[in-house]
Amino acid sequence: MLTSTQRATRPTKPAAAKLPYPKLPDNFDDKAFWLAVYLRDQAELAQLQQLTQTKEFLRKNRAFQHAIHGAINHQRDDIKLTLGYTLQNGMLPFAHAHTTYFDQQVAA
Repeated sequence: MLTSTQRATRPTKPAAAKLPYPKLPDNFDDKAFWLAVYLRDQAELAQLQQLTQTKEFLRKNRAFQHAIHGAINHQRDDIKLTLGYTLQNGMLPFAHAHTTYFDQQVAA
């Protein structure tokens, strides 16, 4: 039983699933460079979208909210570009049944 000086603790929320922020390869000629940029852009977009779901975001003024939404739109445009470069270099941003690239990376 709680006394008047004790507060009930809130149930803890599960931590939001964070996408890893990939380090870009040092070699720009590496086939995986644009794939890493694509994954990095996706992680940034997820963080921006997660920001819009917080109470602090809703308390900010409209100019700040518009700036964040503009950043989300800009990030989506960047993702479209990097996806195009990724596909031009023969990389797929998802695994399929015949993917061997990731097996080669694990074996190395």
